[in-house]
Amino acid sequence: DLFACSIGPGSFTGVRIGVTIAKTISYCLNIPIKVISSLEVLASNVTGVDNKIVAFSSNGTRSCRNGDHCR
Repeated sequence: DLFACSIGPGSFTGVRIGVTIAKTISYCLNIPIKVISSLEVLASNVTGVDNKIVAFSSNGTRSCRNGDHCR
C-alpha cells in the first residue's frame, strides 16, 4: 500500500495543501508516498499508443501547460 499525491500542475495553494495532508498521513501511518504529475495521469489514460505522448492542460489564463511522457 502507498499514498499517491498529485504535484501539479494545478493551483499553487491547492497543491501545497494536498501534498501537506498526504505527507502528514503518510508519516503518521508509516506508509510510503508517491508523487505524480497531473499531466502524467492524463497521459496514462491514453490507450493504443506506444510512442511519445504530449499532454496539455489549460491553466485558465489563455495559456497552457504541457508535459512529454514516453512509454
